[in-house]
Amino acid sequence: MPKDVARTSVFVGLLAYISARLSSKNRRHEGRNIMKLMAFVGSPRKGGNTDILIDKVIEGAKSKTEVEAEKIYLYEANIKYCNGCGLHTVLHGSKDCPLGDDMEGILQRMIAADAFIFGTPNHGRTISAAMT
Repeated sequence: MPKDVARTSVFVGLLAYISARLSSKNRRHEGRNIMKLMAFVGSPRKGGNTDILIDKVIEGAKSKTEVEAEKIYLYEANIKYCNGCGLHTVLHGSKDCPLGDDMEGILQRMIAADAFIFGTPNHGRTISAAMT
């Protein structure tokens, strides 16, 4: 089996799983049954194969139910490495993260989301650096 076909079949399997979950997972948002879907693009190539396949998964989800989708391009997001300061933990009074990056907003939107899509190219037999 060609490598591109194998990678595509993984996304098709993901699409089938998300489609099956959509009918049972819908929550009411603003008085409507709508699926909030968050997609994380772990490729540095905007508009590349990973981005296209994520669009196809979103398109498949929209064919099953009403979907509000948000795509986050991880290579464009300002996400800094955690330095392990622990300020946001109960031990330090649950203070805000001092890094001041985009992660706080992303986490808040993740809490409100119903489902996630994680798309990454295969870099050296593993996920992309941004996806880690």
